[in-house]
Amino acid sequence: MLSGKLMAHEEKTLRSGCTRQARWQSPCQETQQTRTIRNRQKRSTGPLAKGRKTMSLFKRPNSPYWWYKFVFDGVRYQRSTRLKNKKAAGNAESIHRARLAQTRAGIVERKPAPLLKQFAPQFLASVKLERKPNTHRCYSVSVNNLLPKVRRKAAG
Repeated sequence: MLSGKLMAHEEKTLRSGCTRQARWQSPCQETQQTRTIRNRQKRSTGPLAKGRKTMSLFKRPNSPYWWYKFVFDGVRYQRSTRLKNKKAAGNAESIHRARLAQTRAGIVERKPAPLLKQFAPQFLASVKLERKPNTHRCYSVSVNNLLPKVRRKAAG
């Protein structure tokens, strides 16, 4: 087939359709054509290449808002951005795609911790059911003493 002097990377270069001159070049001296072919292959096989073709923004008839439509992991997403600026709508689509990718990778956003005034009644109700009466009384006195101090600190 080819002489023994021809290395594996040069053999790939020859198969990719480069000129005969490119056959004997080292990898450092590759032609623009082989670089372009390699870059296309990288782009088409990357981790986000599947389901990510182009940004698909559009406007519906008689609507001032931009919509986006794309397929991610075989599921079609089509939603209104509720934005009138095309660039901002494109950012909204990118944010939605990023959240989907993070969810697929196992990265989950944490919900913010509830405020004490919202959590205290729920906490005291669960303590009343699960603990002894004196424990509930002690916790309710502590929470009732703590709530005004927390409110003052938040206001000031």
